[in-house]
Amino acid sequence: MKTIITIADIHFGALDPKYMYDALSEQFTKKLYNINFDILAICGDLFDSKFMSNNPIVMYCSYFIADLVELCKTKNACLLLLSGTSSHDNGQLSLFYHYMYDNDIDIRIVERIKYEYIKDLKILCIPELYGIEEKVYYEYLYKNAPYDICVLHGTINGSFKGSEIPTINSSHAPIFGINHFDGCYGPILAGHYHIPGCYSEHMYYNGSPLRFQFGEEQTKGFLITIYDEISHRYYCQLQPIDSLIYKTISIDNIIGNDPKVIIDHINQYKEKYGIDYLRVQYSTNPEIMNIVRAYFKNIKYVKLQDMGSSEKSSELAKSKVDESNSKYSFLNDPSIDDITKFVMYVNQQEGYTYITTERLIELLGG
Repeated sequence: MKTIITIADIHFGALDPKYMYDALSEQFTKKLYNINFDILAICGDLFDSKFMSNNPIVMYCSYFIADLVELCKTKNACLLLLSGTSSHDNGQLSLFYHYMYDNDIDIRIVERIKYEYIKDLKILCIPELYGIEEKVYYEYLYKNAPYDICVLHGTINGSFKGSEIPTINSSHAPIFGINHFDGCYGPILAGHYHIPGCYSEHMYYNGSPLRFQFGEEQTKGFLITIYDEISHRYYCQLQPIDSLIYKTISIDNIIGNDPKVIIDHINQYKEKYGIDYLRVQYSTNPEIMNIVRAYFKNIKYVKLQDMGSSEKSSELAKSKVDESNSKYSFLNDPSIDDITKFVMYVNQQEGYTYITTERLIELLGG
């Protein structure tokens, strides 16, 4: 029986790095000292972007990894780091290569598709890759199967609009379906999409451990997986992490009141429920809302959103485009960064791998 801890999409740099480090230390690292585990895997996107080494973001991220190294030494566990989206991790896992020379820690840093043999388990590791020929994936997914578990960073079909059709080709990052993992005995544990969930019974997203924006109101945390290598039965459980609270409300029911009443309602609602970031939607009475807008103009914790005719028309138009051009639905995926979207679009237009994300970043001087 093996216990695997997975966390993904930490995105150091998306929020204040000290806040992120403190939250993860208290609710993740310290918790794990009370759990006996065999493998701790970070399934991609440890970083949010490329940072200079003197940036506090790199410092706090390095503290975090150092803490995990010490934790894994104590538990005699393996630390597995998987590279994620190229414009997020940006090759920065090399900051931790020196740990591979430490004989007291079993650390694996995976930046290409491969098997890792850990604690008598055969684990298929799939970082997010671009322009990779189908035969490379099939060699690992089928030819050299079976294997016990898969950890990956990438798109699982059905996880969001535009990911409905599983496909592996060299023009863009693959969309994995359950049939791609016929050779897997156990679960597929993935990072990339920030909302936790289970797809096709055996494919799991950890989700991000912290909230970064509206639309991520779901429970945040990390996964604990218990896997029996003999029977191949397993159990997955999401362990919650308290994070910043995002909330969206409508005020159409009070839109006819005096602006002060509306302002007081918004402030009191935010305070009463301990909300960190509040999005307030309305669709009528723009005259009164001009006053309310002016009040909240420089208050970053409250966002006013006009759902009136102009925005509704825009949303309807966007919806129709999505329906008629489903092959471009990845453009609306919030978990894919803009550079990767651009590369995917260009390659799809050309019909082959015209450019890779790494090459584009190089051309842009990144």
